[in-house]
Amino acid sequence: MLLFPYPEQGHINPFLDLAIRLSKSSILSTLILTPTHFAIHHGKSVPWENLRFATFDVPLEITSKLSACSGSWKATSELLAIHFQAPLRS
Repeated sequence: MLLFPYPEQGHINPFLDLAIRLSKSSILSTLILTPTHFAIHHGKSVPWENLRFATFDVPLEITSKLSACSGSWKATSELLAIHFQAPLRS
């Protein structure tokens, strides 16, 4: 399972908990994090071999746009759909 939380701290921990629960059930999970969040979470001891981490670098201009539309779920979703599809596919 590929898990890609919204790149803010409050969204990452629930996804990490989900990934851990899935890995305990023998489901291979990959949690995609920004390099900053990867550095924080990757160092933690994760005793489950079915949990992987990958990084996704969010360009600064996208981060600024995400911050600007933080009050609008629709605008945020559209921005993510436009800018994140190609990197996620690769």
